[in-house]
Amino acid sequence: MLELGGVRGFVGLMRARRSSLILALVLCISAPAFAVVGHAAVDTQTSGRQSVVDGIESIHVWSPSGSVDWVELVDLDGGDTVLVGTFTGTVSLPVTGQVSAQSTDIIIARLGSSGIVWAKTIGATNSDYVYDVDANSTNLVLATELYGSVSLPGLGLQNLQHPTGVILSYDLNGNAQDCAVMPLTNTSGDSEARITGVRIHPTFNSVIVMGEYSEVQADLGTGDLSLTGNENTHGFVALTSRGLDWVWGFAFEGTDVQMKDIDVPDSTKIAVGGSFNALNPIRYQGDAQNGRGGQDGFAAMLTTIGGIDLLRTHKGDGTDSVDAVLIDSYGRLVAAGQHCIGATGPCSVKLWEDSYLGSMGNDSLHLTAWNPGGTPDLVTLIDQPESSPEGQDIVSVSKAGQQHIVWSMNSQGTVSLVPDGQTAIELISPGSTSDVLLIALDSDSHNLVWSNRSIGGSEEVYDIEAGVNNTLHVGI
Repeated sequence: MLELGGVRGFVGLMRARRSSLILALVLCISAPAFAVVGHAAVDTQTSGRQSVVDGIESIHVWSPSGSVDWVELVDLDGGDTVLVGTFTGTVSLPVTGQVSAQSTDIIIARLGSSGIVWAKTIGATNSDYVYDVDANSTNLVLATELYGSVSLPGLGLQNLQHPTGVILSYDLNGNAQDCAVMPLTNTSGDSEARITGVRIHPTFNSVIVMGEYSEVQADLGTGDLSLTGNENTHGFVALTSRGLDWVWGFAFEGTDVQMKDIDVPDSTKIAVGGSFNALNPIRYQGDAQNGRGGQDGFAAMLTTIGGIDLLRTHKGDGTDSVDAVLIDSYGRLVAAGQHCIGATGPCSVKLWEDSYLGSMGNDSLHLTAWNPGGTPDLVTLIDQPESSPEGQDIVSVSKAGQQHIVWSMNSQGTVSLVPDGQTAIELISPGSTSDVLLIALDSDSHNLVWSNRSIGGSEEVYDIEAGVNNTLHVGI
């Protein structure tokens, strides 16, 4: 449940952790209608429970039965929402009826105000995964990993000998249009590649992707990606034409690199973020940054021709990562990350020359706005008792010229929010199970604008997107 000014309403993808019952629900809320209850929005020093006064516009509901793991959503111009995920066993589709997965297969569903509009599945003979989806006014594109015998749009039946990254294109009615397959070279028995993020260029409709590859190479238009070495993974960013022909691709070299988020807000810049093992530096196009030890995070701002503007690491004492990125209206690289995960003593995260303490015994989160010159402009911290918190995402919304960052995460119990340069604010939870927590901060100062959490047995957020008319689409 989501508490809205003292009342309750259903939200998102609600899934009991020990139950196979899964409902696809997408909450659409009007961002400009948000306000703070319990204290004035301008008083950032006051502790207390905060809720949304005025909020839910619509709820999209669909239950396909079976075991579905939803991973991403995207809103369409008309107000509908497309969800993507994977499923095992059997699901029930509105036209074709019962569909059984060959192993782990992909499901795509379009939800409208009256329920399901259409749903499709795709799968090869081995396990397949979808990681991201984006849309424009005519098409959907999916970031996937396919393995085995599969029928691909424009290519027909293909036998993919290794787990392979594939971009899939559909029209808004769910009809398959085209695809781009990573052309793997120098393969071995342990070769694998995947596309983990996808964005459509807002001006030229080219497609920009990120992904990972291990013990294999691929020519994505600018020669083979660099060798990974045995039992190692590199990341990459690549661009295709609107017709899904590979144009350029460059590697993020390192040890155990994971690519976790991508943003393409305008015609010139790309933001990506992820993690790497600090045994070796993270490298891209001649730039290299060291970690601190164990797993550290990184965030980068690139040009749309593959050049590097900024590469920075988020390095701490525990297991650290960057889970979500965006480029704000001021041209800053904004990154949401984790630090002090698993730390058993005093811990901190280091951002360029400055260190920020975490909470000993608690896992911690941070939101950092990097200036284009490479120094942290704003840093906001969260300490919370949940182990290895997931569900982090960030989106930018605006109202009357004011820019806000909406930050989502899974939360357990009361959390302590420390906006940049301010004292801690307690965001109180009445229970001890996992809740969904949404926090809106002013982009200029990181002052708290509002916050809101779900109330129920156990809920987890998997995606948040800014839609038309400044609505927020939240999948839980």
